[in-house]
Amino acid sequence: MPNRGVTLDSLAKQGVQLGVCSVATRGYAGVIAAAVGGNADAINSELIANLVSNSRMVPAGIVAVSRAQERGYTLVRA
Repeated sequence: MPNRGVTLDSLAKQGVQLGVCSVATRGYAGVIAAAVGGNADAINSELIANLVSNSRMVPAGIVAVSRAQERGYTLVRA
């Protein structure tokens, strides 16, 4: 599927900020750990350490979305 030139870098240059849900990240780390026989805490730390540059961890994604919408931001899912 073509991205029409839309990349994370191009979005960051437009001021897009990404929030990464800590709850979901920890869940994914657990799934990955179970699949590869790894340590969920170590995998979670690695995921956090390798976030894209215009992102930050938020305690709970749904709360972050709700608060952003209260401040006039819009959530768009494609």
